[in-house]
Amino acid sequence: MRHLVYLSHSSTDIHLETIYSIYSYWNANPADVNIILYTDNQRFFEPYLNPLIVSYEVIDEKMLATYKGPQDFIHRVKICILLDALEKYKGSFFFFDSDTYFTRSIENDFAKVEEGVLYMHMYEKNLDRSLVYGPLLNRTVTINGQEKRLDKTVEVWNAGALGLTNSAHSLVQQALRMTDDLLQVYNKHIIEQLAFSYVFQKNSKLNAISDSVFHYWNLKEFRTHLRKIFESPLAKDPQSLLKITSRVTPVTLVSEKAAWKKRGLARLFQRMSGEKFQLQPLPEIEHLLEPLA
Repeated sequence: MRHLVYLSHSSTDIHLETIYSIYSYWNANPADVNIILYTDNQRFFEPYLNPLIVSYEVIDEKMLATYKGPQDFIHRVKICILLDALEKYKGSFFFFDSDTYFTRSIENDFAKVEEGVLYMHMYEKNLDRSLVYGPLLNRTVTINGQEKRLDKTVEVWNAGALGLTNSAHSLVQQALRMTDDLLQVYNKHIIEQLAFSYVFQKNSKLNAISDSVFHYWNLKEFRTHLRKIFESPLAKDPQSLLKITSRVTPVTLVSEKAAWKKRGLARLFQRMSGEKFQLQPLPEIEHLLEPLA
């Protein structure tokens, strides 16, 4: 069985991103995949996801506190729910962050995962070129009782997507232990990415899924569009939402922010006056359903 794993809690914006991600998957892929959704608000999702195969895993505040661990690290929850999914379900798995959008089918990627290939979203840079993780360069960590040095050969990958099978359960456990160890010396908000990157690349040649899945972590302004879309009763109709999802994509909208960042002094003055970047307003939702000219 093939599974998509999502984590969505504590935020309506994240819930909306998750639904939109799932519908973008449905636009490009068969709908017979099992969606494993870890959430604190199952009722919110049911009206939108009823046409699909969904296994809800309810999480509450007590579970979240446990999963965050002693360092109260929010992204530790991702590792814990992935371990839980690997223990409860059998097959091939892709975990996706909520702010992801499918641009094409991932059938071939699932097939490679089933052959034992590990996936992350995309390669970013080597450790010696990373400002975020720079303080950890040449630090020694313990992996399975053995000391390992985080040298310049370590590749840093984005963890917005993770592809694996049940056979990788022990690797996810290693990533959890490494995350906990690193947090004691460097409490950084995306430290789990380095842990997954290190453990996965030391056990397999990593594959990227960025050609098929767009991760818009740097376009939080897209949430404004999502709120408007889901305010419309039309969003409750699966076929309408599928059409809207295909026409309003963060892939094309991210260029607006890129152009804004290139505005130099004009952008600087805007920021000094308190103005923030905003996407161009959406047309009325009804217009998004009209036939294309």
